Amino acid sequence: MKKIIDVRVLAEIAILAAISFVLHLIQKAIFSGIWVNGGSIAFSIIPIIVLCYRRGFIPGLICSLIVMIINFAGGIYSIADVWYKVMLQILLDYVLAMPLLAVAGIFYKPFKNAKTVKEKNIYLLVGTVCAILAQFVAYFLSGVLFWPTPAEGWNVPAGAVYSLLYNGSYTILTLPICLIIILLIYKRAPQLIEPELKEISNEK
Repeated sequence: MKKIIDVRVLAEIAILAAISFVLHLIQKAIFSGIWVNGGSIAFSIIPIIVLCYRRGFIPGLICSLIVMIINFAGGIYSIADVWYKVMLQILLDYVLAMPLLAVAGIFYKPFKNAKTVKEKNIYLLVGTVCAILAQFVAYFLSGVLFWPTPAEGWNVPAGAVYSLLYNGSYTILTLPICLIIILLIYKRAPQLIEPELKEISNEK
């Protein structure tokens, strides 16, 4: 039985990683040119977050790593001028940014143990917000370090102003869109996030 469950989870990881990548290509085509230095409204992260609640932190992390590797195949972009800065920028923009979404998996057990739909929705909301904000931090730090712009009159580093405004511009749109879609999925088809519901229904 354990082996069957493991195979099922691995299959789900592969399927959701593939869906995430396809959505990534779609969002890239839709928002191409809007954010000229990269970034977009990232509805492609939804499958990863769904998996975090469906199967937990580790499956969500594996799925995000697979998506990260596939994205690597599509090419990487760095403006750093020396090798160690290039490596740091790649670390922030690629290696860490996607896996940080697995933060949502921390709320897997509280979500499963919640007794009411309201409590479950709260955990969905909190976990999704934490995941997207964790990813934003990686992008923000990359912006501070590698995308400095003049900001005279501001009592903060120029790069911080640019990074906050630039990365915040698509994050502030990504957050409510992903939240609404995930909550709608749970409302309309809860078994997609909570597979136990389907198993109980089949037993009855």
